[in-house]
Amino acid sequence: MLKSGLLNTTALVSAFVVSSLALAQPANAQTPDPVNPDRDPCRAPADLRDPNAACAPTDSAAVESIAQGQAARPASEEGGVVVVGSRIRRDRFNAIDPITVINRDAAVDAGFNSTAEVLQNVGVTGGTGQINDTFGGLVVRGGPGVNTLSLRGLGPSRTLILLNGRRIAPAGTRGQVQAADLNVLPNAVLDRIEVLNTGASSVYGSDAVAGVVNIVTLSRFNGLAAEASIQAPEIGNGATQRYAITAGASGERFSILGSLELFDRNRITQGDQPWARCPQQLRLSPLGVNDTDKCFPLEEGGATVNTIGTGYYFLDDPADLASGFETVPAGYYLYCNRWRPNPANTTGTLPGFECVGGLIYSPVGPTGYGANLNVRDTSTPAFLQADIVSPTRNYTGFLTATYDTNLFGNGQLYTELLVTRRKSQQNGAGRQLLVDYPTNSPLVAAGLGFTPRALGGGVRTRVFADYGVYDSHQVQDYVKVSGGFRGDLPFAPSWRYDLYAAKSWADGMYSFNTGLTDRVAQSLDVVQNPDGTFRCRDLSGGCVAAPILTPAIIAGQFPAAWRDYVTDDVVGNTKFREWTANLTVDGPLFELPGGKAQAVVGLEYRKSSINDRPAEDSIRGNLYNFTSAPVTKGSDNVWEAYTELDFPILRNVPFAEALTVNVSGRYTDYKSYGSDTTYKFGGLWSPTRWLSFRGSYGTSYRAPALAEQFLGSTTGFLASTADPCNDLAAVANPTVRAKCLSEGLPNSFRQLSGVTVIQRGGADSGLEAETSTNLTFGGVLQPTLGSFGNLSLAVDYFRVEVSNGVSQLGAGTIASGCYNGTHPEYCQFVSRAPYTGTGTGALTLTTTFVNIATDIVKGIDFVLRYDRELGPGKLDVGIQAVKILDRINQTDPDTAPFDFAGSIGNPKWAGTAHVGYDWGPWYARWGSTISRAPMTASLPKTWMVMG
Repeated sequence: MLKSGLLNTTALVSAFVVSSLALAQPANAQTPDPVNPDRDPCRAPADLRDPNAACAPTDSAAVESIAQGQAARPASEEGGVVVVGSRIRRDRFNAIDPITVINRDAAVDAGFNSTAEVLQNVGVTGGTGQINDTFGGLVVRGGPGVNTLSLRGLGPSRTLILLNGRRIAPAGTRGQVQAADLNVLPNAVLDRIEVLNTGASSVYGSDAVAGVVNIVTLSRFNGLAAEASIQAPEIGNGATQRYAITAGASGERFSILGSLELFDRNRITQGDQPWARCPQQLRLSPLGVNDTDKCFPLEEGGATVNTIGTGYYFLDDPADLASGFETVPAGYYLYCNRWRPNPANTTGTLPGFECVGGLIYSPVGPTGYGANLNVRDTSTPAFLQADIVSPTRNYTGFLTATYDTNLFGNGQLYTELLVTRRKSQQNGAGRQLLVDYPTNSPLVAAGLGFTPRALGGGVRTRVFADYGVYDSHQVQDYVKVSGGFRGDLPFAPSWRYDLYAAKSWADGMYSFNTGLTDRVAQSLDVVQNPDGTFRCRDLSGGCVAAPILTPAIIAGQFPAAWRDYVTDDVVGNTKFREWTANLTVDGPLFELPGGKAQAVVGLEYRKSSINDRPAEDSIRGNLYNFTSAPVTKGSDNVWEAYTELDFPILRNVPFAEALTVNVSGRYTDYKSYGSDTTYKFGGLWSPTRWLSFRGSYGTSYRAPALAEQFLGSTTGFLASTADPCNDLAAVANPTVRAKCLSEGLPNSFRQLSGVTVIQRGGADSGLEAETSTNLTFGGVLQPTLGSFGNLSLAVDYFRVEVSNGVSQLGAGTIASGCYNGTHPEYCQFVSRAPYTGTGTGALTLTTTFVNIATDIVKGIDFVLRYDRELGPGKLDVGIQAVKILDRINQTDPDTAPFDFAGSIGNPKWAGTAHVGYDWGPWYARWGSTISRAPMTASLPKTWMVMG
């Protein structure tokens, strides 16, 4: 990196970075320095130093860019330093909990191109799976295109994101919006990122269970600066671009700073990556047939295509079998019901077709089993167009301003505006277009020349065709307006006040292309014209008749007019609102041997609401082969009171260079579930200037997300056998029998109806907050090495246990727990219609969100940093790692806990390392990351030379 400062109006163009592509972005954040608070204040992370310390100017690119004007100050550094994890203003960096600080130049050195990329790197996440743009084809909370952060692997809704110490409201699309979208965060004005990897609800309120991340921006800037950054993977596609302009001015009583930026990332498809072009499954069929030579088998994202389904046919002619079909063992018989077009087979059971699936059955031997699926067609060229990394384009505007009024204790007006738009899109493949030709349809025989046996259920023949590339789009607008008034209390000048209010709007539009059930049905109901063609019986709405069944149709070559008629872009809209008001007062209490005892007291009110309205066709269940999606609408509000006390008991005495105790507490009263309290206490002891011990213990909570409370009701059905009382005469469990008989059912009861399953939010079921305990303790070693350089090592143990976790009970679990008597509380979700005769006594089960889950994460954090003068420059080495001891989850009290440590997305070891050399105007850096499970290890590396 070139060390010369940027003059006003000078454009900065970052280095063109070429790196190997991994599924996640490069994860090589600069290793943070575990600072001993009373050792050397100039060695604290950037902009966390004692303002009175005589330190050399920081190397931060952000500071250099305005070196010709006034010094930069982070937005939270007015009248003292406030570091994430505490509201106490301090004159030195002496956090009780371990904190990772990543400043701007460290992020640039590591090759990151956005704040989201920094937050999702291994140095912050510990290698756990994160929701990003590689999840475009999956159902995620917040909708496709959302990027979220999950600390300790406990989920995005248990990680609190702050911008300049204030919470960022959730954003996204669809009804499951629960967490902040990292796409809304500004990049150009970033000063530093503070990461607290432990609970802090007593300080910040809900969601601070696994940890807290605070994005700190610059608050003062004089002049104009421009940035441009382009990153291009070796494969050629997937380039990332970012362009930004930052401008600011300040005077004796005012400051204003703003930025505009564009972030654009192109897609990477499966066809772009050699390793993704032919995924294979290493397995054997029941008869030992090897499937390893097949691309996109069903186990690896494939789907049955170019196939029809019929009733079963007994086959004894090998000519009917597709190439590669396994030999049927003696005593077994093959019944085929899946066929692929083969014009060479002109005299077989189905002329022009060959068997690709069915049932291998023995009337006297062991149970039958399905035929080998390897011979089916399970992919098309469209599969290679599916996204590995989906494209996105983000527009971000940020503005902050202050004005000193000289009123009410030198009061200062301040305001902040964040406006963003995300336009994201995903291409998917592997989706079937199923067409069920009715039993009496003339379209089957007209195309095939014969009528196959009926599949059943009113269906003569089912076509399994490839839908082709299907896409979805999102436009997410996010606006946050905040402001306040802060200053010194006139009647107590050593105390300060801060009155703050904010409103956030998150509006999302989402659309995707799919078939409509009523149009498909209308198009399949046809009558024949005099010329032999077909038309819809009901011509309303511009109906286009379904095509005659031919091999081309089976191959997915549908007439454009029919496809345009039966498919449509369905559009939904999501609105999330959050309003916050806060009053905080802080100041000194009394003098102690180690300094002044400090106190913070505050009040906060917060109200949130969600209104997700899917497309009308989705609401009424008219999406072809999709379930319905109901409206999710509701609101909640909370009043909170909190306090924090900091006691510097000793300082600069034998065996106590520093001894500090910190306690905090919060009272919470939610409209939805009532009140609760959280607390935390911790301490820091430095027996010498080169050694410190620290630790904390506290409780945290997560209020139920609005999506969990107000998810709209949907209805589905299970088979009659899901009723525990079905065939009651044969039920042997006396508890189940007694429960069934108590409901008025006769001993001869048989369930003749399907079991109705209703899914809904948990607001009506007494859903409460998740609670957690957090324990952290460890030490920091910083020996004085003189001319040998500077060494620092931090080791911290952590344990987080989440109780009363929000989870959703399955219908079978509810029925079993109620009727077996193991969980009588589940009976509130069970209702049965009165029995008045045969065919009555229908069972209804309601699945909802309840507090039943448990999560436990235990591990050890390591941070090592070394630097020294070497030759004409300076060498720096850093290692940051985490060892996960246990990652236990239990979503159902009737199932055994499961330890996920070492599974995919949950490595036992993860970390980053780097070696850098700073020489005048040049900086060279090598970085690597490791994420290790018992059978996997990844070691992406990056080289950067900047100048």
